[in-house]
Amino acid sequence: MRLESMTQIDKVDGSSKDLFSCMSVFTNIRSTDALAAGLEKVARVYGFDWYQLILGDSSGSEMNVSPIASNLPPTWWKQYKDKKFSRIDPVFTHCRLRSTPVIWWGTSKVTMAVRVSPDRLMAQAARSGIGSGISFPLRGANSEWGVLSLMCRDALTHSQCRIESALAPVRLLADVVFEAACLSKRNFVVSGARSMTNREDECLSWCAQGKTSWEIAQILGISERTVLFHMQNVSRKLGVANRAQAVAKAISELNWSIRSDPPP
Repeated sequence: MRLESMTQIDKVDGSSKDLFSCMSVFTNIRSTDALAAGLEKVARVYGFDWYQLILGDSSGSEMNVSPIASNLPPTWWKQYKDKKFSRIDPVFTHCRLRSTPVIWWGTSKVTMAVRVSPDRLMAQAARSGIGSGISFPLRGANSEWGVLSLMCRDALTHSQCRIESALAPVRLLADVVFEAACLSKRNFVVSGARSMTNREDECLSWCAQGKTSWEIAQILGISERTVLFHMQNVSRKLGVANRAQAVAKAISELNWSIRSDPPP
């Protein structure tokens, strides 16, 4: 696995017309579908085969990441997540710790060690049609973070000129894309919160007060399985992985207030 951190951006071959055309796509985006269409255009204009935009949750956990927009093969992302490749992925690590873009490419050597090495990770990516690319760390004002990656099927020997030419204009686009993505995600969360039922809101409120599923079931006079069902719906609507994240997001991002109903 090879990484090349880019500390200077001094080469621009793409036209300013292409840059402003791509930038204008993201000015009024309100949905993930529109975001994906915009990234599809960016990838096409600058000669990339794949794109992926990852947003991390507010907890900052490296394990709770998911692509908000991607055209990568679904089988590759499933393998990446199931095998927890983010723990050994040098590109992901770089983007979590640094602020500079990074150009990366794999090696042809497949490491046969029992534990998956970065080289073997990239070899598996190459077998899925991901040969090289560039990734941009993204940072937001509210502890939001993400990674924008544009990728080629080819190895760097064939894609280097395309990647280096795209470095400067896409770096300018990255912040615009990130802002649009965060807004799209907030809209999704707000929409999900508005669609919560009264019972889901009750369960979330008791959960915020430290009650277990069994205790909530006793308070509300329903089964524990029904409580779990309601909390799964809440997590899905808020776009989070568990009830702790649901409470944190509801309070910090939605100005949600915990109900003060006393236990019966």
